[in-house]
Amino acid sequence: MIQIIQVVSSNIVTAFDEKTVGSKVTNLETFHFLLKKAIEQHDFTLDKTPGQAVLDLTSISPMALVRACVSGGIGRKSDNPADYVVRTYRGLPHMFLRRPFAEPVEFLRAVVYTRDAYLNDPDVLTDPGEAKRVQETDCTHVLVAVLAGVVESPVSPFRFVANLAGGNRDYEKMSREELVALAVKIKEYGETWATVAD
Repeated sequence: MIQIIQVVSSNIVTAFDEKTVGSKVTNLETFHFLLKKAIEQHDFTLDKTPGQAVLDLTSISPMALVRACVSGGIGRKSDNPADYVVRTYRGLPHMFLRRPFAEPVEFLRAVVYTRDAYLNDPDVLTDPGEAKRVQETDCTHVLVAVLAGVVESPVSPFRFVANLAGGNRDYEKMSREELVALAVKIKEYGETWATVAD
């Protein structure tokens, strides 16, 4: 039996907003076509945490098509204050590189959970409104993040700490050495790259 894929975005996804921080979807139709194609080709039972996947949309499409549907989320840090804007992000003001300084996209990934995996995620279990919103849809999958850029970025320092504090089940399975290596990668990334915003 062929499953009809229906995707909803989690309440933290802002990549479709006119003005956003980080990766931005610029062509909704093309992005959703690539996303559904990637979901169809992925076996969610084989994920490290079943139902939680990071799908590589770049591997299933020509780079020109990928670049036509997203704007990258990062650029090289600048020492010119005029290259930055202050935007409210997650309830607080932060400084971001202006979007025109975003580097050309070299990869496009989508963090996607199956419906059941999303509803059992620790962050969703503590957010009854979000759980109810998703339960009231006919979705099969939930888009959790859109990641597009020139280099692979680790999670933000904030997300790293939140995940360590119980926000992501995969972190429970990581060794001390893996966590330290990830922390070093986050530090090195932060020394070169800045998130962009509109």
